[in-house]
Amino acid sequence: MMPSLHAKLIAPLGESELPASYCGRLAHICGRDARDFCLDMGFKFQDIVDGIPSVVQRLEEISGLAAGALQTALIVRVGPRLYELNGEPVNRTALTRSKVRVCPFCIRDDRRRFSCTDLARPYQRSWWLLGHIRTCHVHERALVEIIDGENPHSLHDFTRVIRSQIGQLDGLMDQSVSRPLSKLEAYLHNRINQAERDATWLDTLRLDVAARVCEMIGASDILGAKFRVLKLSEAQWYESGGRGYEIAATGEVGIRKFLSDLQMRFGFDKKAAGPKSVFFRLYEWLAHQSKDEAYDPLRDIITRHSMETMPLGPGDEIFGNPVQERKMHSIRSASLQYGCHPKRLRKILIANGFVADADASLVDDQVLFEAATSEPFIKQLVESVSMKDAAAYLNVPRPVDRALVENGIIKPIAGTDAAVLTQYAFVKADLDEFLERLLRDATDLQSDEEGLFPLLAAKKRACCTTLEIIQLILDRKLTRVRKLPGERGFMSVLVDMDEVLPLVRKSEHGGVSLRQTEKLLGVSTGVLMALLENNVVPSRTDTNPINRCPQTVVDQEHIEIFKATYVSLIKLAQETGVHFNVLKKQLESANVPLAFDRERIGGTFYHRATLPPI
Repeated sequence: MMPSLHAKLIAPLGESELPASYCGRLAHICGRDARDFCLDMGFKFQDIVDGIPSVVQRLEEISGLAAGALQTALIVRVGPRLYELNGEPVNRTALTRSKVRVCPFCIRDDRRRFSCTDLARPYQRSWWLLGHIRTCHVHERALVEIIDGENPHSLHDFTRVIRSQIGQLDGLMDQSVSRPLSKLEAYLHNRINQAERDATWLDTLRLDVAARVCEMIGASDILGAKFRVLKLSEAQWYESGGRGYEIAATGEVGIRKFLSDLQMRFGFDKKAAGPKSVFFRLYEWLAHQSKDEAYDPLRDIITRHSMETMPLGPGDEIFGNPVQERKMHSIRSASLQYGCHPKRLRKILIANGFVADADASLVDDQVLFEAATSEPFIKQLVESVSMKDAAAYLNVPRPVDRALVENGIIKPIAGTDAAVLTQYAFVKADLDEFLERLLRDATDLQSDEEGLFPLLAAKKRACCTTLEIIQLILDRKLTRVRKLPGERGFMSVLVDMDEVLPLVRKSEHGGVSLRQTEKLLGVSTGVLMALLENNVVPSRTDTNPINRCPQTVVDQEHIEIFKATYVSLIKLAQETGVHFNVLKKQLESANVPLAFDRERIGGTFYHRATLPPI
C-alpha cells in the first residue's frame, strides 16, 4: 500500500510551485533530506525534478493534493536537451538549472502567509527557472541570484538552498531593483499560463527561441551589431528583451526594418557590406553558435532580406548555404561579372533609371539595383560601342554622326549628357539595321552611269543638309541609289542630283528678286537700293528656295504700284519718243516738280499725276 503523510506534515501548495520545491518542503517538515524522503516514498527525487508524470502523480497522492495540482507548474524532460514548461517546449539552456534565482519579496510574503515550519514556507516558482524572465510580475522587482555553496545536486532542493539565505533576506531585497515587467517578460508569462493574447509571429517559435530572438535583436538594436554577449549584464538583457519584443512581435516587417536600420548604421562608405559584416553578432550567433533548426524562421528572414538588399550571388554563402540566384547587383559586382568599367557603368545606369540619383554619391559596393531587370540592359551595354567606334563602324564623318543621333536616325541605348558624344553607347545590331535601310535599294555603280554624287557632294550641290538626303533614302523617295565600289557604309552611297533637287527645294517665296526688280523698274542697282532704303519701294526678307539663304525680295504688287505712280526721265522719254534732254527742258519750263530729291535717290523721277500733256 502506498505510504501517505499525516495531515500535520502537509505543506500548503504555492501558486506556480515546482513539484521539486514542494517535495523539498515536505521533506523538511518530515525532518528528511529531499532525496532520502523520496526514497522513503518509493521513488527518486530526480524523477520529480525531471517531471515524470507518474512520479509527480504519486507525490500528489502522498501529500493529499488534488489530482493535477502539481501539473500547471510542471517542467517535464521530454528529450536529451528538451523540456516542457506547462506544455511549452523549451531548450535546457533556457532553464537556470545551475543556479537559483528568487524574488526576495516573494520569499518575504511566503514567510508571512504560511504557518508551517519557517524554512518550509518559501517555495520556488516555476517561472524563476526560465532564464529569460528576470523580473517578478507580482512585486515588479528584479530577480536576485542566490548562491548555494553545497553540492550542485542540492540546487533542485529549494528548501535546502534557501536555508542558508534566510538570514540575508533584507540584503537580498536591497539588491532587487524596482522595475516594471518588460514586454517580453509579460509575453512569456501569458504564454506559459496560456492566457488569451493577440497572436504574433513569435507564437510560431518555440518559447525559448522566441525569447532569445527578442534578446539578440534588442541587444543589436540598443548596443550595436558588434555587442559582446558575455559582457551584457542581467539589466542589459532585460532591456534588450523588451526592445527586441517590440521589433519581433510585428514579424517579418518589423524585423526587416530593424535589419535595414543596422545597414544604415553600418555606413555607406564601406566596402563588402555582406550580412556577416553588417549584422555581425546576430549573424554569428545564428551561423555558428546556435545550430538549432528552431531558429530557421529568423534565418530565413535574414536570408531573404540580405538577398534583396545586398549584392549577393553565386559564390557567396548565407548561414553556410550557397547562394543559387542573384537578386541584387552593386556597381562593383556587375562590373566584375560583365567586365564593364565601374565609372562608365555607374553613369549609364543612373542615366537610364536603374540607379536613383540619390545613390550617386555612394561607393560602388553600396549602389544597388535589381539584377533580373538590369541584366538585358547591361548585356546590351557590354556588346555596345562608343560614339567614336559607332561612327567608324558606319563610316560616317563628323558632324554627320552627331546629326544622326540628334535626329533619332540612330539611337543610343544610354547617354548622360547630350553635349558629350563620348558618353553614348550603341548596339551594333541597331547600327546594322540602319545600314541595311540605307543600302536596301542601292545597286553597284556602273561605269557608264553619270549624274551620281556621294552624299557629302550632293548636299553641297543641293544646298541642303546631309540628313535630308539620308531621310529621302530611308523614306524610299529616291529610285536611283548606287554603291561606290571600294567604299563601305555611309561613304559608299551615291544619289542622283536630278532626283534630289526637286525634293529638297523649298517652296517659292512669291517675291521678285532685286535683280529682276531692277529690270522691271528700269533702274540701276544704286537707284533701286536708294528706293528700298527710303521705303519708296517696300521689300521683305525671305528664304531662297534653292540656296536657303536669306534673300531680299519685292512683291510684284509693289512693283506695279511704283510703276503706276512714278516714272523716271529716261522711261518717260521712251514712252513719249522725245529725247530726254528736250523732255527735261520742257518739264522744267512747265515747272513740273521732281518726285524725289535727286541727291537722295540718285535718279530723276516724276509723279505721273503732275505731268502735263506731252
